[in-house]
Amino acid sequence: NRAWQEYTGVSQQDAAGRSWGITVHPDDFDAGERAWRESLATGRPLRMQMRFRRAGGEYRWQLVHRVPLRDENGNVIRWYGVGSDIEDQKRAENALRKSEAYLDQAQQLSHIGSFGWNIASGDIVWSKEAYQILGIDRTVKPTLDLIMRHILPDDYEFVRAELDRVMQGA
Repeated sequence: NRAWQEYTGVSQQDAAGRSWGITVHPDDFDAGERAWRESLATGRPLRMQMRFRRAGGEYRWQLVHRVPLRDENGNVIRWYGVGSDIEDQKRAENALRKSEAYLDQAQQLSHIGSFGWNIASGDIVWSKEAYQILGIDRTVKPTLDLIMRHILPDDYEFVRAELDRVMQGA
């Protein structure tokens, strides 16, 4: 279609008689071909990530969906596909993973743990180092009660009052 031609820079004439994967990254082609053949054989929709070459030569990640159109008897009569550019999302996810790893390493080096608390849902998460500092197995789900058990007696009332203030939205 026109959108694919504009994205890839491959005209309908250039694509005629060539494989569907002429713009797929070489490292992704075999897996894409296997998945596509399986979908054709089974009639099941396809959903996968693969890189496609843009008109300028840059490969970008795409989330590819292909779904069958069936007749009244359930027979596949046509396939529809759509690709969504997810390159920016992949880069952001990679940057987040690196940032999380950096934070984890910094907490280990400095022996400082952290935790997050979603007041609305009550969900609490601890860093690996927080578990380590408190001597708690990482399979144990964090709770406010568990946190309060580790507060020094001299600080207990202050921390309890602050938690209450936060829960009240003050």
